[in-house]
Amino acid sequence: GNLQKREYRAKIGVLGLDFSTEGAIKKGRSSYLINYRYSTLGLLSQMGFYLVGERVTNLFQDLSFNLAFHSKDGKRTTTVFGLGGLSEEHYMPVEPAEKRIVGKADNWEDRVRPANMGALGVTHTANLSEKSSIKYVVAVIGSGIKRNSDTLNLQDVRFRYDTQQYDEFRLAATAAYNYKFDAKTRLKAGLIANYIQFSFFKETAPRASVTDINVLNAGRQQSVNGKGTTQTVQAYAQIVRNLTDRLVMNAGLHSMYLALNNTTSLEPRLSFQYRSPKAHTVSLAYGLHSQLLPMSTYFYLKKDTIAGKIVESYPNQNAAFPQSHHLILSYNYITPSLWKFSTEVYLQLLRKVLVEPNAGSAYWMLNGADGFPEFTTVAKGKGKNYGIDMSVERFFSKKYYLLITGSLFNSTYQTADGKTYNSAFNDRFSTALTFGREFTFKNGSVFQLGARSMYNGGYRYTLIDAAASAKAKRFVPLAGADYAAQAPAYFRVDGRVSYRSNRKKYATVLSLDVQNATNYINYTSTSYNVATNTLEARRAGNGFVPVLSYQIDF
Repeated sequence: GNLQKREYRAKIGVLGLDFSTEGAIKKGRSSYLINYRYSTLGLLSQMGFYLVGERVTNLFQDLSFNLAFHSKDGKRTTTVFGLGGLSEEHYMPVEPAEKRIVGKADNWEDRVRPANMGALGVTHTANLSEKSSIKYVVAVIGSGIKRNSDTLNLQDVRFRYDTQQYDEFRLAATAAYNYKFDAKTRLKAGLIANYIQFSFFKETAPRASVTDINVLNAGRQQSVNGKGTTQTVQAYAQIVRNLTDRLVMNAGLHSMYLALNNTTSLEPRLSFQYRSPKAHTVSLAYGLHSQLLPMSTYFYLKKDTIAGKIVESYPNQNAAFPQSHHLILSYNYITPSLWKFSTEVYLQLLRKVLVEPNAGSAYWMLNGADGFPEFTTVAKGKGKNYGIDMSVERFFSKKYYLLITGSLFNSTYQTADGKTYNSAFNDRFSTALTFGREFTFKNGSVFQLGARSMYNGGYRYTLIDAAASAKAKRFVPLAGADYAAQAPAYFRVDGRVSYRSNRKKYATVLSLDVQNATNYINYTSTSYNVATNTLEARRAGNGFVPVLSYQIDF
């Protein structure tokens, strides 16, 4: 926050309210920064504009703050920070009930998805000497996510077919140490520790018949049910060495440990960067990276009948960390006229990804569409991502800026039986163009114009086995065709106009942001229609949406 004076900002618009303030607690020594936001899509929906969907409401609010305290000698800084957020997304059924179409599940479903989180922490940074410094962070973090899904009949009688709850509490502590040996060599080392308390629950009641969506099966099945505590520890160290005036080496090790199943990883990382005399930079980097799985992954509940008794187990509790080898070659050049040209070529080789052990299964956990696995898995999946990213950027100067980006890539994976598939994220390409221009008036006011366009490859989806689906009265994927099909490309143009008026003691901004200025409705998902036994591509939401707002700084 501002160490000298108090400042305020208030913003009101069709998406909600935003208020922030900052200022000195003790001039020159301590400060505060506080921000509160409240947002709802209700006003836009009443105007006929839908960010998510015509029958979807979404509201959230959050509060964040940061308090900073500096020592007299300027060698130590302590901060106290916090963040809390409440949100809820509500998918509503078609009303009145007579308009609901048999075979279209979303017509009959009432789904509520609240999610809340909070964090409170303290940091302390100290310069130990001219060559060394250390930073500590201690924080408590809590989160809760619910999923309650009901199906209604014509009389609006509810049947709960999906109940999920995921609660997690963390006590986190980190320490980062920096030491400068000399002008050429620097060390950074640290520890990250987490104490995690968790509780996960999922219960489903599948429909007995999807031909008539109102015919339901009351048999319930718990697929996730676990609670307890565990710990994670990460340690890292890296050396930065100037090998010459123009060549820099960065070498390090990172390790991670999960107490729940005693899983460990050791990850080497190495990079070189060369800077030419004329502002050209070439970098080559390699790193092995591991990922901690979501805690709920470890608590799939399996029930077996042995000798007439039900035996419960957690077969995925010993899952390994998924790992990825990253290799990156990059080039950057900044011209004297403030143009930046960047190119990056990369290769990622993934291993130890959770897959189903059964031959013919195309499940690969990182596709993410199905959440965590609700069956026994093995860490034998592989993956490969490679591509090139390019960008041309004009830094803001002479009242305008420009950014053009483009990516070409390929993303595939292998299952336990060695078969290769497109991943869910293999869109193949993405492009974006961003432009902004300012016009300054003699009275100090500023008029701004901005635009952004996106043209990306369409989402991936799995083809249908029509004969098997008709017989089973549900979607059955075509064998070997997982994510084999691709929807039409995604296209969108956004725009912004704003006028900033600067006064002696305050400034105001009136702005209009337009999402999807061309009102092109993109394909967003594909779903199965049991009545027609076909896959239907949905084009919903994300149409033309104007967002008007007014902001005052004082």
